[in-house]
Amino acid sequence: MSDQSKWQNDYLTGIVWQDAQHKLFLDKFNALALIYAYEGDPDIEKLIFFLELYADNHFTTEEAYMELTDYPDIINHRIEHENFLNSIKEIDRNITKLDGEVFCEKMKSWFVNHIRGVDHEFGEYLRSKGQF
Repeated sequence: MSDQSKWQNDYLTGIVWQDAQHKLFLDKFNALALIYAYEGDPDIEKLIFFLELYADNHFTTEEAYMELTDYPDIINHRIEHENFLNSIKEIDRNITKLDGEVFCEKMKSWFVNHIRGVDHEFGEYLRSKGQF
């Protein structure tokens, strides 16, 4: 298991609801990686579906807070979210042809970099406004 697979304090944005959602999302990625390690698990489609719904819900929540607080970089942040959702949808369409371990590592890497980058910036913005 890579270091990215374990929750680390530098993933914290300082926004409680966001940090809790990020931690659960990383846990689900880890579950997906384990399922891929044991090919043929019938629950893989359910987990991918969950990840897609959870990501969409999480991104919608973040973007709502961005709109409420007039976050200046909302457009770029939204584009990152859309790209991530498209990646998850792609796995769902090509599940039989996919190298699951490569996909999981790629998605976890994206997610961690997203948290450490633009989500940290958003957290700093919210804290600077004294909101949340």
